[in-house]
Amino acid sequence: MRSMLENHYSAAKGTIEWSYLEGTDYVLLECQSCGLIYQKYVPNGFMLNHVYNEMIDSDFLKSYEERALTLRNFENISGELEALFALIRKPLSEITFLDYGFGFGKWSRAARGMGATVFATEISPEKIIFAREVGVQIIDNDAISAMKFDIVHAEQVAEHLVEPLKDVALLAGATAEGGIFKMAVPRPGNIKALLASRGMIERSPQEHLLKENEFLKDAGAADYVGIMPLEHVNLYTDRTAEFMAKRFGLTIESTARPRVPRVHVEGFGSIARSLANVAKEALKPIIERQRKDRGYYLFRK
Repeated sequence: MRSMLENHYSAAKGTIEWSYLEGTDYVLLECQSCGLIYQKYVPNGFMLNHVYNEMIDSDFLKSYEERALTLRNFENISGELEALFALIRKPLSEITFLDYGFGFGKWSRAARGMGATVFATEISPEKIIFAREVGVQIIDNDAISAMKFDIVHAEQVAEHLVEPLKDVALLAGATAEGGIFKMAVPRPGNIKALLASRGMIERSPQEHLLKENEFLKDAGAADYVGIMPLEHVNLYTDRTAEFMAKRFGLTIESTARPRVPRVHVEGFGSIARSLANVAKEALKPIIERQRKDRGYYLFRK
């Protein structure tokens, strides 16, 4: 475990205060009622601040996010938002959008640019300032509990929640009647079988996302992303989503990420590349619906 953590956080240019972890075991449990795989011991507020502000270098994270926001990535984000907005059947200017976990704001900025009224949550002072600069209002959980939103958006957030049932209840309650609650999380993949056969790996499961190396050849490594110690403390299954839907008065509308691929018509080459991409993107939802534990859930209130 120590070697994996060292590998992960050295890549993130951060530092680990090992004394904070002394005497704490890494224990994974599975809820027999809902299928949630979760870490028994989770960080408290002090440790969360240490993880996200010291163990992960903020400049490194910002640079990583900026590199990830390519034209294709922005096209995918705007296309998905277009599909979500279409489900609401309101003029864009009347749609209210809650981005639960602003981060560097790529979803919030796109939603606001398309005309929605955007609110978000964020704990980093630097990111809160940035959110205000781009016209996004930062609110807290108390404010959320008194509001309703047409779209509640949680992209790669729910796996970090130390009180998942409480927070999902808040978000479900904040979803307006007829509205959409989106939750996207890491997929479990074959993690249970991998843990049984090989235990915990010694290198970061996200290393293949940070740089190219031989680790890319380890096909099972990506499945460990969902159980990253200290950060990804919950791993959701389809059973978990069904349990939450029943408990909080929701229905599962879709389990495939919507896509609206574009066709560029600047010339024959761009048309051919665009059509090839359209075909590839059209197949993805079909493939995703065949998977077990898909990691993408659109709930309708």
